[in-house]
Amino acid sequence: MKFQRIYLRVFLTLICIGLFILPVFGLTYQTFTTFPANDAADDVSWNNTGSLEEFQGSGDYIDWIDILSVNITGNDIVIQFQGAGSRSGENYTFGFSIDIDNDMSPDFVILYSSSNGGYILQNQISGHAHLYYTWDGSTWQPSSLYLYTFPTTDSGTILTLQTVVTALNTEGYTLSSSKFRLYVFYTDESTFSYGDFLPDLGSAGGIPGFHFLPTLFSILTLLALITIYKSKKNNDPLFA
Repeated sequence: MKFQRIYLRVFLTLICIGLFILPVFGLTYQTFTTFPANDAADDVSWNNTGSLEEFQGSGDYIDWIDILSVNITGNDIVIQFQGAGSRSGENYTFGFSIDIDNDMSPDFVILYSSSNGGYILQNQISGHAHLYYTWDGSTWQPSSLYLYTFPTTDSGTILTLQTVVTALNTEGYTLSSSKFRLYVFYTDESTFSYGDFLPDLGSAGGIPGFHFLPTLFSILTLLALITIYKSKKNNDPLFA
């Protein structure tokens, strides 16, 4: 009985730890934000493993992937970076997710494809008539055989994703009232990764790589509650 009381007190402690940590580490996944949005300079995350999730720190690295701002100008999405560089090639990764209904799930995605030589805007709304269609700059095209690219310009520090407003309007949605998230990587996925995010991962609860913590403490908290319930049911004096 004495051992059981010690055991239960440990679980109670874990509940307190879990309740304290969950609000912090429960937000390590990248969230969505609204237009327009700004990001701090010199906050590029890095590692020497090639991972796209776990990083060793952040700082003043690779200015041409260091996001400063995202805005809507006319019919386009305009992204400003801290410095100029060649945003192309197999080591360059770009992902822009648009959430039209505030359910924290991507409805439209913009990705850079080195094999296609440009950016692809795809409809990913489950059940939609144009599910997996890609935008060619003027209309939505079935993409079973080919992923269409759409018009963009890159002046060095300014990347302009053109006609995105029209693309969403054609499907009956408004870009300005939607939310988005953006990541840009320079990585070989084996020996190094540099990445920047908007919204910033640090302000959302820390750099990723700690995703196991919310799950761990959720499980421990659940076990503790089950044990407490059984102890109360059995009239354990610890809970009298």
